[in-house]
Amino acid sequence: MNHKPMLNAYPDSLGGNLGDIVTLLKTEAMQDVFSSFYILPSLYHSDLDRGFSVIDYDLNEQLANREDLDQLKNMGIDLKLDFILNHASAQSPQFQDLVEKGEASAYRDFFIDWNRFWEGHGTMTEEGYIQPEESCLKQMFFRKPGLPILMVEFPDGKKVPYWNTFYQEVHGRRYLGQMDVNIQSPKVWEFYCETLEKIASYGAAIVRLDAFAYAPKAPGKKNFLNDPETWELLQKIHTLAEPLGLTLLPEIHAAYVHHRRRGTQRHGLHHHGEFHGQRSGTLRCRPGDDGGHEEENRTARQAMSAALEVLRAAQEGDRDACEQAVLENNGLIWSVVRRYYGRGVEPDDLYQLGCLGFLKAVKGFDFAYGTCFSTYAVPKIAGEIRRFLRDDGAVKVGRSIREQALTLYSVRERLRQELGREPGVSELAAQTGWTPEEIAAIDLATEPPDSLQRETAEGLALEGVVGTEAPEDALVERIALRETIDRLPEKERLTILLRYFKGLTQERAARVLGVSQVQVSRLERRGLERLRKSFVP
Repeated sequence: MNHKPMLNAYPDSLGGNLGDIVTLLKTEAMQDVFSSFYILPSLYHSDLDRGFSVIDYDLNEQLANREDLDQLKNMGIDLKLDFILNHASAQSPQFQDLVEKGEASAYRDFFIDWNRFWEGHGTMTEEGYIQPEESCLKQMFFRKPGLPILMVEFPDGKKVPYWNTFYQEVHGRRYLGQMDVNIQSPKVWEFYCETLEKIASYGAAIVRLDAFAYAPKAPGKKNFLNDPETWELLQKIHTLAEPLGLTLLPEIHAAYVHHRRRGTQRHGLHHHGEFHGQRSGTLRCRPGDDGGHEEENRTARQAMSAALEVLRAAQEGDRDACEQAVLENNGLIWSVVRRYYGRGVEPDDLYQLGCLGFLKAVKGFDFAYGTCFSTYAVPKIAGEIRRFLRDDGAVKVGRSIREQALTLYSVRERLRQELGREPGVSELAAQTGWTPEEIAAIDLATEPPDSLQRETAEGLALEGVVGTEAPEDALVERIALRETIDRLPEKERLTILLRYFKGLTQERAARVLGVSQVQVSRLERRGLERLRKSFVP
């Protein structure tokens, strides 16, 4: 590998798909600028978390294809791709098989049965899950309030708790989220092997192991950077990757100071490790041999409690508390503001807009939800700025869409800061309270109004389906399309968005919506008919 800069981008972040990025890199000005390219994981089939909630590792043909990857290889650009070791989407074939078949599923042990994991190390509750012993929980770091459990209902009505570190959402027997995989299962290692081979076939030189340090778990031990299990896992993955010519880049959070210093030196992770610093407002258990982390955690909890009291007072209208809340979150506001530099608005004006969005977030924040405030605030801040930029621009979109897009952006920005990467749909949904389908719909509101010509996986485009006659009317219709789609009944709207904006097949759209393919077909047909009536006299 050479040592020129690495380009980090989603397949659709510099155009509509990876092919557009390839075209850009072929221009005279961009030739030989980059030696490597980190293609963030939405090139796979995913449903949440901006690609980090992977359904399967096949290429999302709407965003990338093998020809694009081959062209990058021919240009001498090394590819860095993600492999998410700790979890898979609740929409993955493995988890869907578990939901469908229950105890009879071949993937019964592919995911972590909470009660089997903690058997003998806790007390069964009336709700049907084991409450681990306090001595065990002291070692644990949980990413969200409460125990990381998703109660999965089997076909016979039995509810089984499964380990769920990150986002979850439940609608009856329909689940959205990211389910922790069981690295003790042979099927998981078959999956690891097959996935690494698939990633290597895409021409990857580097594989970033996302969330790998969460994967090794054992009762009475840590669930992050478990030692020595973490390093044993890394070695086993290395054994699989080395024959494929893959260099591993494990993701590790820098908040774990002691392990970072000792472990990276012992295990050579300083060469490959990807470290993300601890963010304010995030409580993380800091492992160590001296037990001093308990006092640190206690202090952190007190600080978080005081911050929440300020927010409560601000929400009730206390002007001094509002000012204090703004000051305490000044860095958060500016982190969002900086994303809008160069849009023709002075930074100070953008900051004022950001403060307005922040105060709206304070007013609308639900303390009972358990969401980190900053996660909720980021989309609000960004939304206020985007609302101004759009209202001040040439193309107007519906206010309801703009409001939602603002909130979504703020959440995304907050998670981007906290995680050190682009957040996935599941994480966004967890922080906003919206479903992944709603997230997908809202996210589309920020895209340019060109979707009348965007094709589905079957090569269809709304332009052809809706039926525009006069080319001079196309721009007007594209502008109106956003608001027209927004007025569709919810399921029809989501179906149109998933099919024509996200490019999902009817089968995949059905999986996301939790309905049959036949129902998707009917919803699509009804939605298109309503659109035709809106556009064709």
